[in-house]
Amino acid sequence: MTNQPPFTLVSAEDVTDEILELAVTITDDFYPDQRIDWGDVWDRMDGATLTDGRELDVGTDLMSPALVKIKAYVRGLRKMG
Repeated sequence: MTNQPPFTLVSAEDVTDEILELAVTITDDFYPDQRIDWGDVWDRMDGATLTDGRELDVGTDLMSPALVKIKAYVRGLRKMG
């Protein structure tokens, strides 16, 4: 358990490579050949422990710039194959 405050995603600039990799891992593991349930992805990401020991807080705005950036990144990778 850490005494650090959670890392809250709000802006697109908050999205790190570590967070993008987490999203890719979740979508690859749980939605390899089907439509992605983004609500489920956010639920799985929320509370994840980052390498610096803080918990990830994805917030409640499912259209936040941070979550929009993550979706675009994952979709871009999928289009590339």
